[in-house]
Amino acid sequence: MKYWDGAKQEESTFRVLTLPRGLGGVPTAVPRGYSTDESIVNTSLDTLKLTLIDTVKPSAFDGSSGVRTKDGYYELAENIGVYVSEQNRFVSLQTAKSNYTSFRVYANKTAENGGKIRVIVAS
Repeated sequence: MKYWDGAKQEESTFRVLTLPRGLGGVPTAVPRGYSTDESIVNTSLDTLKLTLIDTVKPSAFDGSSGVRTKDGYYELAENIGVYVSEQNRFVSLQTAKSNYTSFRVYANKTAENGGKIRVIVAS
């Protein structure tokens, strides 16, 4: 699994308990591990299906704190990175906004229910 640690791309391996139905290549959230020991990799984590909220342009972002979508305003998860699928890597939001024109934004819940954008995919 590749993830953004707030400054750079990292890789880790997890075994998940269940996978939500109908993933079909859609980004999936794996909760941050619950161990405080950095040498332990938590290998049995539940997953959370993310929902594509909208595809937006760079101008939809409110700096690095939120994004305006067709369903309303969503806050961005803390230290969010942007996945560039054609390069199979993460970049910072600032770098992505400078180099890409289309952003698919995925959330764990609706904005009304406290959802945040957890994954952004640039193209």
